[in-house]
Amino acid sequence: MMRKSLLPLFLATFLALVAFPLSARVVVCGLKTDSMPQAMGIDNPRPHFSYQLKSDEYSILQKAYRLKLSETLQGLEANELVYDSGVVYDDSTTNIPYHGRSLKGSTRYYWSVDVMLSDGRWIKSEPDWFETALMD
Repeated sequence: MMRKSLLPLFLATFLALVAFPLSARVVVCGLKTDSMPQAMGIDNPRPHFSYQLKSDEYSILQKAYRLKLSETLQGLEANELVYDSGVVYDDSTTNIPYHGRSLKGSTRYYWSVDVMLSDGRWIKSEPDWFETALMD
């Protein structure tokens, strides 16, 4: 008797999970500056940035991004930025150009990217860094 009363509850739960799956896990990873992870000796005052999105669901896509750059990790976390791309509605994840002022030589910069997904969620990357070479 108890098994019959649990069957409708089980079916309702199963149908709810099928109809409304849990949010996909998405990670921003593989951050690179001028095609190199944690690059040292970048002699380009206007580097390009790249990253990857990894998801356990095929239908998750990038709708927009916001790239941020600071001279310190603490500055990046406190929004004390050398550069902020603002929200860019684009699905590009490779060779994103830097449009800020020329970077200083012999300086370590920290950067991260926030990504807006096709379902409206925002996710953040872990910070990464690169160092510029001696520049004039």
